[in-house]
Amino acid sequence: MRLEHSIVFATRRIGDVPGNVQLAALVAVEDAVAAVRTAFDTVHQRIETAPGANPASPTALAA
Repeated sequence: MRLEHSIVFATRRIGDVPGNVQLAALVAVEDAVAAVRTAFDTVHQRIETAPGANPASPTALAA
């Protein structure tokens, strides 16, 4: 959650820079958020589809 808050804070501060830099920064932030979400979703799917994985088990997360 801290990463998301940092991204939101950085995006709010972007209003202090020139237009071309704003657009480039916003596109970069959008790409970064998409990459983080995709990585999270991939790991989450792998955990859910692991054979014999029990989400309540601490060892299931280590796999």
